[in-house]
Amino acid sequence: MQTIGRTIVTLALAAASAAAHAFGGPIDLSSGSAAFSDTPPAGFFSIDFTFTLAEPMYLNASVGSVVSGDQDIDFITVTVISPTSTQYGFSRVLEDPFETWTLTMLAQPPGAYRLRLEGINSAGIASFAGTIAVSAIPVPEPATYASLLAGFATLGLRRRWAR
Repeated sequence: MQTIGRTIVTLALAAASAAAHAFGGPIDLSSGSAAFSDTPPAGFFSIDFTFTLAEPMYLNASVGSVVSGDQDIDFITVTVISPTSTQYGFSRVLEDPFETWTLTMLAQPPGAYRLRLEGINSAGIASFAGTIAVSAIPVPEPATYASLLAGFATLGLRRRWAR
């Protein structure tokens, strides 16, 4: 019976220590870019960071492991999940021990996004750090639309004259 009691106390303490550190969280992209980082516990981890795009934007992101000595993080997946639940996977650029993953995306619609990092942390407990940058999608000048319409009109007139 004492063994069961100790097991319950051990599990409660482990849960309390895990709850004491809130992993992930919101990322503020109001300045156009932001850094994020965390130090997950040893073993498997799944951490979500959230961010919001107020308007359509281009999105670029990268994340890398911060290790020394016997520390090691092995990412299993690094993804951005869009408001429509579409998942965009990062590409691994560098292997162990300094894993680096990057993501370059085309225009993304406004809405709430999640950056999910899943992996395994070593007993030496390594960290990771990354950045997200957004940039405005260029809007064509009115003269560009006028040139486009003039080009279509010219094509239409050439077809009529060719008949």
